[in-house]
Amino acid sequence: MSIIFTDPNIAVVGRAWSELDPDRTVAAQRRFGPVGRAMIMGQNRGLIRVYADRKNRKIPGAAMVGARAWHLAHLLSWAIESGMTVERALGMPSCHPVIEEALQEVLHDLEKELSSGKEKPRYVFFRKAWGLSGAGA
Repeated sequence: MSIIFTDPNIAVVGRAWSELDPDRTVAAQRRFGPVGRAMIMGQNRGLIRVYADRKNRKIPGAAMVGARAWHLAHLLSWAIESGMTVERALGMPSCHPVIEEALQEVLHDLEKELSSGKEKPRYVFFRKAWGLSGAGA
């Protein structure tokens, strides 16, 4: 787990996308924009991205930038360490309005993607992963 305590926080937990097999892994991401607590705090800029294994549905890693991302990273590190599946993570108690709703939403997106069985575009952070180059890429 790596956390940079800037404003906003930046965090990476578990394995990076570049370390995962893209044929076996699915990714989902959510912006902090519509998250109630982030809006109340006036810090609703950010992004959380979580990965899941297509076969065993476990969470191998995540990356995020946003308000209180350190807390989300801490929760996800426990989930990863315990071998938690997406469904088990969604079964954990939560309340409203909290920053953790960003995590819940991205987990719901992962659950839908895993259940659909369809290939969807993969998210990437860097142009190199897309195989793109040049301006505007």
